[in-house]
Amino acid sequence: MTFDTHTPALLLMIGDHTWDYGALATVRTLGRVGVPVYVALADSANPVAASKYLTQAIPWLTTGAERDDDLVADIRRMCERIGRPAVGIAGDDESAVLLARRRADLADVLLLPSVAPDLPGQLAGKGALATLCRDTGTPTPAAISPASVADIQEFATTARFPLVVKNPEPFSRLVNRAVPTTTKVDDAQALFALLSEWQPGTPLLVQEFLPQQTSQDWYVAAVLSDDHEPAVAFSGIKRRAFPDATGVGTLSESRYNAELVDQAMQFCRNIGYAGVCDMDWRLDERDGVFKLLDFNPRRGAQFSTFRSTADVDVVRALHLVMTDRPVPPGQEVDGIRHVVGVLDQRAYVHRRSLPGEPGPFQGCSVERAWWAKDDPAPGLRFAAQLGPWGRLTRKARPQVIPPSTQWRQAVHSDPAPVPFDKPGPPRPVQRWRATMTVDGAPVLVLVAVAVGEAAVQQIKHECAARMWAVESGVAVPMVLAEGGNWMASQLVDVTESEGADYIDQALRAAAMIRGAISPPPAAVSAWQGSRRDRAQRLVRALIGHLPLREFFRVREEAASLPTDVWVHGDFSNANVMNSSEGVRIIDWEFAGPGIWGTDEIRLWSNLEYLQDREHLMTQFIDDLPVERRRDTGVLMHWLALRQLAENLAAPRRYQNPENIALGHMTLAEARAWRARLSREPAR
Repeated sequence: MTFDTHTPALLLMIGDHTWDYGALATVRTLGRVGVPVYVALADSANPVAASKYLTQAIPWLTTGAERDDDLVADIRRMCERIGRPAVGIAGDDESAVLLARRRADLADVLLLPSVAPDLPGQLAGKGALATLCRDTGTPTPAAISPASVADIQEFATTARFPLVVKNPEPFSRLVNRAVPTTTKVDDAQALFALLSEWQPGTPLLVQEFLPQQTSQDWYVAAVLSDDHEPAVAFSGIKRRAFPDATGVGTLSESRYNAELVDQAMQFCRNIGYAGVCDMDWRLDERDGVFKLLDFNPRRGAQFSTFRSTADVDVVRALHLVMTDRPVPPGQEVDGIRHVVGVLDQRAYVHRRSLPGEPGPFQGCSVERAWWAKDDPAPGLRFAAQLGPWGRLTRKARPQVIPPSTQWRQAVHSDPAPVPFDKPGPPRPVQRWRATMTVDGAPVLVLVAVAVGEAAVQQIKHECAARMWAVESGVAVPMVLAEGGNWMASQLVDVTESEGADYIDQALRAAAMIRGAISPPPAAVSAWQGSRRDRAQRLVRALIGHLPLREFFRVREEAASLPTDVWVHGDFSNANVMNSSEGVRIIDWEFAGPGIWGTDEIRLWSNLEYLQDREHLMTQFIDDLPVERRRDTGVLMHWLALRQLAENLAAPRRYQNPENIALGHMTLAEARAWRARLSREPAR
């Protein structure tokens, strides 16, 4: 067996996959045979990043709410970074769907199976899968994808309980969930209680649940070539899951079942599938029929359970097929167990009283989710993140009040609202892009929803501050509707925050704020970090080369400057939004008395291009009173240091190297500006 070690693999995952042991298994199985492996990761602290078999982790922050065009552009940039075509491997349903429907746009940079563009989306969507099963005569439990509450009521009168309720579609399960997770309900009362806040139009699947007492859960993992014939096909049984019955498999065992594999491969032929797949089947012992529950058009998290006597698993087989290499023949190795450590211990505790239940420790051939003797670092990192200190810090976090869903009644359910925030540190205010009717016409809006009592005050303050801003002549996105803990405002079609016109408009807005007659509503936030993690932030700042002596010295100097004007307080380019209609200012939580020039210099420190920073300072200095020049130099020095410190002190998984580089650059410029302003004669 010879692998093409000159053709790398690129593993893609959309959304948050911090503890995805399937990604780690992908890196290890290809790395062990010499194939370079690149992984797009949202978090540099991910245990996968510690694997010695990983060639490179490429930062990629996604939520599932992005446009296809933006995701494709990101993938192309990754491939340019790799420098040669790579075998594309989907790590989740969302990436599998994207790669299939945009295969033509990626054909020059990724090697991908030849599959119908819409087929993976149909297979990953539980409702469409049920339709495919009916069309091909493949057994599957009775299910419904309801369009209304009446549909659910009708199904509940004829279906056999228990039922299982799922988020059925890729992407929507990330950004518009009908239920928090796959949930089993035992009767109609529990069903309607679970769906009490479900909005028609939000994708949902309600399916008959085959009782555990009379059924067995099985996997089929396979790779099919472009002629829809299997290059490899394996099967196995799910011995335990957490949560029990509906959760992820925590103990799986390879066991070849020719009848099941033949049935699964015939289904793949009938629908014209090509590529890697992971299927969940349930053997209904009441009628002896295998019924298809799920079809994942990608490799499964537990794929390392299955391999042939030629030492080929589905990921290795996919790479061989995509690089036109023969897949060596071999039989499935029975009896390999895959264990998801801590989760399996919890699953065992729940099921230990059942007769014939496997024990908590496996004495046979075992594949572990995180630990490997030849690659211990990921397992150690996972243990550190899960260990006592991790649990202690999680317990120390304040409890939050779940966000309200009342706002959903004010917006349209079709199209469904989607999250607007990027991944990053937990935020006290959730933002959603939605549509609502204003003056009889549909309007795109941004809905801000409070999470916790402190955030409720932020929402109320933002509404009041925007009203004050309008009265002061400052342009803001208009608030169109509000509740006790949410508000909906105009969605600004944001353009790049750059150019002389943008800067001039921003400077005029800052001057209007400074010259306002009445004071803004009292600030509800302050520039002060948490005392609890001060030591960690200090260490990160030192590692990032923050000049600490200079930082503390200039901070003390800035503390003595007069706070005799009104300021926005966080006048960054993220809050001073550019658009075709002009500049719009948001996030007023820091507004209040401040130092002359705070807003202008805050914006200056965030501008990406040198010519924009120079234009801003030239305009600002021209209007700067002579008696303010020395203080402005001190303020520039301080805000540049503070900006750099903010970027360096963030946890590594949230750090942006480009922002850190900009921080070092603006600090050097601030030192020069301070020297110039301290000696420049009055004009």
